[in-house]
Amino acid sequence: MWMGITEYLFRNPVMLDEAINAALYRKEIRADDMEFVTCARGWAESVSLGSMEGYQKRFEETADFFKDQFAESTLVGNRMISMISKNISQK
Repeated sequence: MWMGITEYLFRNPVMLDEAINAALYRKEIRADDMEFVTCARGWAESVSLGSMEGYQKRFEETADFFKDQFAESTLVGNRMISMISKNISQK
């Protein structure tokens, strides 16, 4: 049975506490978080208005904003999925 990353996080009290603390207190990640939230709202608005051209333009602008972080985030994501898979298979 595969468990999603969010479900895994919520089933692990230590990791959940770390995630909550990071969200509340790690100020260095807030700018990127806010940029993503702003973009996600724009994507949703474009879709609700039926503007796939607007959606694509907004998505490409967001991708451009985060382009320098893709390589690092891929490595972090792969490590995270590997750790979760390892821990689930041990249970």
